Amino acid sequence: MFIKKNREILLEELPKAGLGKFSPPDGAFYIYVDISKYSNDSLNFCKEVLDKAGVAITPGLDFDQKKR
Repeated sequence: MFIKKNREILLEELPKAGLGKFSPPDGAFYIYVDISKYSNDSLNFCKEVLDKAGVAITPGLDFDQKKR
């Protein structure tokens, strides 16, 4: 129940934060967001978001089997 509600909130709020380009979530608790207009370094982007906004996110490369 909470996952669905949280996902709905993210889908509504991400575009308002300038992060409107993302893959449609398919029931999971994560959303792949395109940050290319802000950075080409997703790891650094995540660190900056944590430092500046206090929000923990993870870079998509954590889920890329080819980069491991």
